[in-house]
Parts: sequence; structure tokens; C-alpha cells
Amino acid sequence: MLFRNYSSQLLAYISTMVDYSERLVWAMKRAGADERWLSGRLGVSYQAVKKVVDGKSSALNAANNSFAARLLGVNSDWLATGDGEPESEPSNEVIPVTRNLPIPSGYVRLEHLSPQPSMGNGMLSSEAVQVVQHLDVLERWARAELGTTNPERVKIMTGVGRSMQPTIHHEDLVFVDVSLREIDREGLYVLDVAGRFILKRARILASGTLIISSDNKDEYPDEERYDLRTASDTIIVCAKVLAWWTLRKG
Repeated sequence: MLFRNYSSQLLAYISTMVDYSERLVWAMKRAGADERWLSGRLGVSYQAVKKVVDGKSSALNAANNSFAARLLGVNSDWLATGDGEPESEPSNEVIPVTRNLPIPSGYVRLEHLSPQPSMGNGMLSSEAVQVVQHLDVLERWARAELGTTNPERVKIMTGVGRSMQPTIHHEDLVFVDVSLREIDREGLYVLDVAGRFILKRARILASGTLIISSDNKDEYPDEERYDLRTASDTIIVCAKVLAWWTLRKG
């Protein structure tokens, strides 16, 4: 009896892996993505994604699943469990059309990701703002100015809204590290809070309370507070903000 129960659990586990891999492959094909593209944007190894695609490894963790769903333009719950329906069509700008262009020697390509973090009350879904498709920057500049040891994990997003002014302005280009998925110190982060995709200042108190706030205190004075002992499942750290570019007119 114990062996039978174990066998049924194992078969159910394997079935879940295969079903997940089939959904992931379907979403990738529809969006025109491959394993290397997805692994680069998630900040995980190519081998890790390849094992999931081949059904040899369990599904992506919650943070990576949510971010992969946004990148591929599908419903995160559907991708994770098969419940519900995938979104009708992904944005046609989720996959940058420039990814096959040659990168100059000594440069690294920072590609623009479609999800636009809200610098306001948060948005459930939105169309991409492609101010740029990508930036080719000197690798040594990226390491020195962005403070990263791996520039390939740095991507660009376009912030939308006024809540982070005067720090970050509406439609500023925001440089984010998609591999940093924990709030290790007070700073600016891209967060998924119960389905709201936001760019905010975040810090965790010694008590385990997460505080999310805006820099524009005049228009957005309220703070959001979450007890991570009970609310951690509804909060996903998608990336850490490293820097941003503001357009200034002469």
C-alpha cells in the first residue's frame, strides 16, 4: 500500500512537470522565444530552463514563473497550474526584434523588457512602452556605473507614473537587475504585489514588516505595510533598480 501511494504521488508529480513544460513550450513558441532568450531575462542558467522545457525538472519557482509569464504574455496562474486560460495574444513587443543584430566588440546589449512598472498605484496589465528597443553600452561602463558583475543580467524597463518623482520621472529608462529577487537593503525595486506591477522604494524592518513607499510624498503620502509572515506569497520581487536615465531638454 505504501509503495502504491508513493507510486501514485510520483506519477502525479511527473505529470505536473510534463504539463508545465508543455505549457511553457507552447507559450515560448507563441512568443517566438527560446531557452537561451528566456534564461537570460530570468537571470538563471540556460541548463536550468532547458531541463524544465524538457520535462526533466520541476516547474520554475513562483518568482521566475510570474516573470516568465509576463515576458511571454500569458497568465501566470495558467502557466503555473494550468488553471484558467492563457491570455488571448501576447504583446508583439515582448520579444525585442533586435536580438539577432550583432553586438559590437567590447559592448554588452541591454534589452528593453515589455512589462512597464507603474510608479503610481500599480497596474494589473499594460501595453509595452518601447522608448528604446535596446542599448549597446561599453561592458566596462556597465560594470563600473551600474555596479554589476554580470551586465547580461541587466535589462531596461520604462517607468510610468509620477509617484517616484523627483527621483525617477515618467517614462524614464530604468536599469534593473533581474537576478536580484530579494530585498537585501532599502532601495528601489520592481515588485508584483498581488498582481500589481509597481516600482517603489522598499525596506524590511527587523520585525519582518515590508514597507513600500513613494518618493513623491506630496501626491502619494501613504505607505503600504505587509507582514511577511502572512503576506509573502502575494509579494514577488521581480528585479532591483540599479540606475535610471532622465531626459533633460536644453
